[in-house]
Amino acid sequence: MLNSIERDEHMVIVGHRKVGKTSILFKVGELLTKKNYFFVYTYILESSSVELIAQEFLINILKSLAGIPVIANVDDAVQEIAKRYPEVLSVVLDLIKIPCNEIIFRDALILLDEILKKLNRRAVLILDEFQNIANASLAILDYIRQAIWEIERTTIVLCGSMIRMIEKILSRASMPQGLRKIKIEPFDFPTAREFIIKLSRKTIPEYIIAFIYAITGGIPFHIKVLLRELNNLQVEKISWWAIRKILLEELMNDSGVLYNYYSAIEARLESLSAIYLEILHAIATGNRKLSEIARLLNKKPQDLNYYIKRLREMEIIDEDNIIIDEMFELWLETAWPVLRKAPIPEIDKRRKIFLQAIGEIIEKYKSLLGQTAEFIVYELVKKMRGEKISGEKMPNPKQVLRNVTVDDKEIDILATRNNEAWIIEVRTSPITKDDIRELEEKSEYLRGYKIKHKILVALSTISHDALQYALQLGIAIWTRHKIRKLLRYYRTPIPPAFF
Repeated sequence: MLNSIERDEHMVIVGHRKVGKTSILFKVGELLTKKNYFFVYTYILESSSVELIAQEFLINILKSLAGIPVIANVDDAVQEIAKRYPEVLSVVLDLIKIPCNEIIFRDALILLDEILKKLNRRAVLILDEFQNIANASLAILDYIRQAIWEIERTTIVLCGSMIRMIEKILSRASMPQGLRKIKIEPFDFPTAREFIIKLSRKTIPEYIIAFIYAITGGIPFHIKVLLRELNNLQVEKISWWAIRKILLEELMNDSGVLYNYYSAIEARLESLSAIYLEILHAIATGNRKLSEIARLLNKKPQDLNYYIKRLREMEIIDEDNIIIDEMFELWLETAWPVLRKAPIPEIDKRRKIFLQAIGEIIEKYKSLLGQTAEFIVYELVKKMRGEKISGEKMPNPKQVLRNVTVDDKEIDILATRNNEAWIIEVRTSPITKDDIRELEEKSEYLRGYKIKHKILVALSTISHDALQYALQLGIAIWTRHKIRKLLRYYRTPIPPAFF
């Protein structure tokens, strides 16, 4: 981001909720301020009107120029700017005369650029959760687009969490074009592990670090909340007992940060319709198909189409009906049923049911520790019933076998249904064209079956030649990312083998 800003590249920053976008933005602002930039940050509330957004926008420009974090009113800010930079006072007075409507997002930027030229300074201007502008007026972004053509000393950064909505907004011809796109992802496992070790004041075994990563999905906010609870425990070494305790505190008690975060999402959804929570609970308990959800809710599938579509638009679930936030799914599966769906007034009974559910999740996870990647994929394939996931049809076997030898050729996993077969090979080392060729040869040795699909699980790298060759032969490549998604779809804990 710093490099792009210093090259005067306007950009759009996207990333799901709580991945750390705002923290990164403020760190960038801190570093740029040391380089004599003005840092102008505006957060767009979901329910804002054009006038409120415009007023906030103007106030934040004035605060940055005045060099003060809080201003009582516009006049005070102008007086402070006049003391610091009397040479730009006339332009500032023109700035505050602009009407607080859409036009301010062009005219204020142009006047700010004039101020920057006089001061020989630069600025970065950030609109956080900018997709909420669509609820007020998309003309705001059109005026920003017009300003971009004229300004020279201000870099515009649009930041938001509704990725699909943002792509749809920016695809319009009247929207800002040519923005550099940066996507902020949750931590990968090595980064999360380093983050946990750095923040923890306790001894945490590697298998528990991996479990924390698995249930948080690598989202920094969630990890930090759990670590704070762990650090407050009166123990030196973290055990499974400690994990159960902090999850109880965070997901079941109204003092929990995560409890309050998810309760706020719950309240927002419930204000739209109570059926959203029922659908999400159904999904959290493993009912991914529309027909399964409808049957559980005693509804017709067509009656749920609108709600499923809206949950996808709100980026709460993805196209395969997987809840994007792993911890939210955990909350909906374990805490929500006893707190909201069928409230249990007795605290001890409520906690017992919750801890039993958490205990089952931990036991499932522990059962996978030490297992080979091949065994886990084998167990995964046994759960498949021909579902379509990310546009790809899964196997639909009656029988799944491991380490099948055919004419001296060993097949890692063979799934069959009548005379149909799926061949699956698992590789933990870098894949070359020879690996693709070997899988193709194995499929030719398997006689008496109609080969439905050939799948190569690539847990390391794959060369470009190998990828092209696989595509040519109709061999599907399942990467670590793909396997993690399949594990989530089939409600299987993600073990370290797939980090």
